[in-house]
Amino acid sequence: MTNPGDRSRRRHGALRDEVLGVLVHADEPLTARRVVDLLGERDGHPPALTTVLTVLDRLHRSGEVEKSKAHGELRFCVARHDAAAVADDMLEALLRSKDRTGALLSFAGSLSPEDLSVLRGLVGGEPQGGESPR
Repeated sequence: MTNPGDRSRRRHGALRDEVLGVLVHADEPLTARRVVDLLGERDGHPPALTTVLTVLDRLHRSGEVEKSKAHGELRFCVARHDAAAVADDMLEALLRSKDRTGALLSFAGSLSPEDLSVLRGLVGGEPQGGESPR
């Protein structure tokens, strides 16, 4: 029997993905408190600050997030990597998938219209933005 006060639980790894999503779309480094607030705006159920700090610390230790101190507060942002490193990460994730077609569909469905246009051009063999495909 569930306790009526219990919130529905996120799937394993969902909070990590949600925190990364907030940081990716941020225009500037964010405090952990701001990350909590933005997550709460999404679904109305913000996680505890300590939980978000734990996720941010793990992301920092894995190199996915950078942290800095500004105005006496820790701020977090996504660590940006060069194109080749990102491509390697994407390929590795695809190779781990049991449903590669589903993974590709999900990926393409999450792209901005601009990124989707570039991808279509590259797949069609048309160089985009002055670059030639590898």
